[in-house]
Amino acid sequence: MKVEARVVCHDGRDGGIGVMATIDGGAMLCVLDLTVWAEAEQSLGPLEPSHIVCRMANGACVRSRGTGRAWIEVNGVRQQVEFEVLDSRGAFDLLVGKTWLCAASALHNFTNDTLILHSDTGPIVVENQNPALQAQSEQQAPTNEPTTLIQPPPEQYKQQQTTIEKPTIPEGEETTREQRQIMNDIEPEHQPNRRSKRLADKQTAELYWVSAEALEEVEKKIEEMIEEEEEWWDALEVQTLDTEPTDNPSEVVERIWRMEKEREEENQMRRILFDDVPPPQAQVYTLDGVLDRAERNEARAHVTPDTPPAQPKCNLSLQVTDPFNQTRVAEIMSKVKVGDDLSGEQRERAESLIREFADVFARSLSEVLPVDITELRLDIPDDATFPKKAGQRRLTEPQRIALYQTLDELEGAGVIERVSQENVKAVSPINMVPKQSLAPRPTIQQLQRMANAECIKYGIPVQYPEAGTEPAVQETDMQQAKWRLVQNFAAVNKVTQIRSFPMGDLPAKQRWAAGKRYISVMDLQAGFHAIPIAKESVPFTGFHVDGRGYYVYRRMPFGLTGAPTTFCEMLATVLHDLIDVHIELWMDDIATAADDFDTALGSLRLFFERCRTHKLSLSPAKSVFFMSEAAFAGARVSKEGVRPDLRKVRAILEWPEPRTVLEVMSFLGLVGSYRTKIKDYARTARPLSDLTPDIKVETPTRGRGLKLAYRRALNDAKVVHTDETRRAFVELKLALTSEPVVRTPIYDGRPFIVSTDGSKYGFGGVLEQEWLELDHHGQETKVRYPIAYASKRTSRSEEHYIPFLLEFAALKYALDEFDDMIFGQPIKLETDCKALADLLGNQKLNSTHERWRESIIGRDIRAV
Repeated sequence: MKVEARVVCHDGRDGGIGVMATIDGGAMLCVLDLTVWAEAEQSLGPLEPSHIVCRMANGACVRSRGTGRAWIEVNGVRQQVEFEVLDSRGAFDLLVGKTWLCAASALHNFTNDTLILHSDTGPIVVENQNPALQAQSEQQAPTNEPTTLIQPPPEQYKQQQTTIEKPTIPEGEETTREQRQIMNDIEPEHQPNRRSKRLADKQTAELYWVSAEALEEVEKKIEEMIEEEEEWWDALEVQTLDTEPTDNPSEVVERIWRMEKEREEENQMRRILFDDVPPPQAQVYTLDGVLDRAERNEARAHVTPDTPPAQPKCNLSLQVTDPFNQTRVAEIMSKVKVGDDLSGEQRERAESLIREFADVFARSLSEVLPVDITELRLDIPDDATFPKKAGQRRLTEPQRIALYQTLDELEGAGVIERVSQENVKAVSPINMVPKQSLAPRPTIQQLQRMANAECIKYGIPVQYPEAGTEPAVQETDMQQAKWRLVQNFAAVNKVTQIRSFPMGDLPAKQRWAAGKRYISVMDLQAGFHAIPIAKESVPFTGFHVDGRGYYVYRRMPFGLTGAPTTFCEMLATVLHDLIDVHIELWMDDIATAADDFDTALGSLRLFFERCRTHKLSLSPAKSVFFMSEAAFAGARVSKEGVRPDLRKVRAILEWPEPRTVLEVMSFLGLVGSYRTKIKDYARTARPLSDLTPDIKVETPTRGRGLKLAYRRALNDAKVVHTDETRRAFVELKLALTSEPVVRTPIYDGRPFIVSTDGSKYGFGGVLEQEWLELDHHGQETKVRYPIAYASKRTSRSEEHYIPFLLEFAALKYALDEFDDMIFGQPIKLETDCKALADLLGNQKLNSTHERWRESIIGRDIRAV
């Protein structure tokens, strides 16, 4: 349906432009043709960037050139909407979709093909103003005498004859080639009058009943064709074998029928390419048309219909075809974990919610749906060159078997695709590496026994005598090793422009999830493989497999420089309004937490709805719901606070004694991730930190990078351990086995307590708050709990500070480290240096110390 409309700029600065609008209740948005917008750019204003990709009626995806805002007016009814601009290739000028139709409360009456609009004065009925429909109506003017277009059913065709209608051409108008052809095919004595379109459409439903005279004409034509073929064969003196005769009429009819079928399929495909196709006109059947129908009837009676070509099997997963299949839902419920301490009613409501949104869970890679809101686009210069032959590492037999199985799985899921060498611009080497073991989480008693074994090994008193000294029994895993496909995109990453994306404050995210009763943690199922790759970037992801050929990635793999940024941007686009309110996330780890069960259930429902809308796939095996304690972003969060992940603590305890400076720095980097949970970390690690400076690095030559030369120098520098370094090594291991807990800060007016200490070896600080708890006598008492720790080693210049300046510098350092939690809150300072309290009130300081003092007293300090 088409109507006349006017598009006016959103600020009303111009009278706008008049266009012919196509009404489409199935379109999700309004679209303006690129050619129309180019003519009216001065009136409508500039466009804003848009990432929307529109799917046309023929299935093609067309990217929007931009988005704008304007008033669209139809018969005096005006509504302001956003519109997209794209190249429709002449299919429409303006496509009016649901956004405008809903805003205008419009109703499309398909009975009489009208559009009903609601205004202040009442409903407005708009007729279909399609020029093609009006031209057709003018051409098909009804007459008084009805005319039969085709033959009635067989029981009546003996008594009546079919009258062929000849189209009437208005006087004074030139006839087209098609019209002249039709007029020549019809006998001049037949001049039937037209009937109404409704009766014509009704009679055209019987397409294959013809008169006896028409059948006689068919037989004559077939005989003539047979005679012509016989004369031709006789002229060539061809002797045929004793098989089916060539003059079989069914073969002639079959050939004509197949040609007609091909023409019909071609016309059908052409009609699909257009959004707005004018209604079909009443057809005028000539004698040739009657003969064609007779031949098709003959073909249907004697020839077996053509079988359609075999289509490739499309392995659609149950998540697409039947996401709520009982077997599938039962498997999902068996993999997810729901808190054991819920009541019967709470557990039933929680499981009911998971069943309701079973379509957002993916049991395997084959069920991961590609998202449609973003794609990976590699920023590679046009003049960049890449190797076409990679130095592939040799694989063992188990690796090769695992590689082929992985390729079949990825290809079946649409993640990779086999291509020819011409479609690959860069080839990167691949390898199969063993996956991280999914061993069960150890208990704190097992870790303490491991710590005691370390104490005995280094001659240190046993730290946990009640736990015993027997080493934990290592369970032997006899299962087959699992492998992961990795790829080295070094050549592509070297020239790719990196787009950074800040990850945020990890301790703050852990604190957000802690301190609450009901905690749910979810993980995406192959989140990277859910993001498509732009068509122009696909050839740069190629790799070669012996015996298989070349492959490219259709969805985002691991290892590309821009992959993490694209993944984080996708999650930010989908979940930005839920973060810090209903959920918190760190990469693909997503957590919801609340003290009230109904609040936690509502947050989960909002998150599931967002996953369903944007096709995010969750892993049921990595999802836990309504737990009192859960692992999130590398730590355990609970009502009490944040604890270290026991799996990582075991990795620290199993770390061998470092032999090079590089190994020392690796160990300090691993333990340092928990420095906010370890008191006096810098002071404890000082003997090991003293081994890392003063490493001589040779100047790189022949294009070798400085980073590689520095790493080689660290690996070549051997470490000579002393009793002090070995004791520091063991104490850092023992620091996490005491299961330290840091609580979540409470902002109810209670003050924060900051305790600091400074020495020439390092600075340290502790942030605490007080809670009211019942003692063993049942009386309320105030108990302090740590919220965070901060420590650093002093620099070479800070080592020469006098004692009270060391305390002064330590106080400033601690307040700066805790500033994201205590800014604007009441603070109490605790220090063992009386001179420091006097220094804060001293007005006669040098410029440097005066800046320190101003930064300290600028906070809300209530007591010292």
